[in-house]
Amino acid sequence: YMHHALIKKDGSLWMWGRQYCGEFGNKSTIGSASPVKVQDDVVAVSCGGQTTGFVKSDGSLWMCGRNDFGQIGDNSTINRNAPTKVLDDVKSVSVGWCVSYAIKNDGTLWAWGHNDKHQLGIETTEDQLVPVKIMDDVTMVYSSATESKWVAAIKTDGTLWTWGEVHPTPIKDLDNVSSTVVGIDYVEAIKQDGSLWAFGINQFGQIGNGTTAAQTAPIKIMDDVAEVASSGETTMVNKLN
Repeated sequence: YMHHALIKKDGSLWMWGRQYCGEFGNKSTIGSASPVKVQDDVVAVSCGGQTTGFVKSDGSLWMCGRNDFGQIGDNSTINRNAPTKVLDDVKSVSVGWCVSYAIKNDGTLWAWGHNDKHQLGIETTEDQLVPVKIMDDVTMVYSSATESKWVAAIKTDGTLWTWGEVHPTPIKDLDNVSSTVVGIDYVEAIKQDGSLWAFGINQFGQIGNGTTAAQTAPIKIMDDVAEVASSGETTMVNKLN
């Protein structure tokens, strides 16, 4: 959200764009119009709402930037302009709007930060200042960097689960799913057969089913889809042919 990152082949992490809260992790709050190197030995990175998370080659998860709801995960609400280590044995990280998620090497999903609409997938709506375990056997989690209150995850058995404003704890929505994205309160998912399915808020036609009515259950949109992406309230796909 207003800042960007890439990892080069040598494992170096580069960032650019706006920087309000130290989200580059370079002990500054000054942005850059061109990429600046900020870390080495990085294997994964996620840029959320003025917060950044990155995983180093040793599996350690580091967070920096905005922290008013505990999205850094260091048991505080103090912004961090230098990286703070939060977890070990991490495979991937997904930073959303004031909320963060991590999948450990054992497949467990952990979450922390803002929780006013059950974004953390737990019964309470209290913010969590340190990571809490949500579920097991997760291969992918997706949270929008926009102010979306929906979250989606794919388990090792190919099932798609969602939670947040739509429902407080994870609920299974689809089987045989290979990838998913979350927009502003809607979900798009590609099944293993290449079919695209979607559900959620649809006032601008972002679901793609030819209407602007909300869709409470997954509906098939098209076939032969290789990739899907969402930019807030717009959906884009890359077809196989």
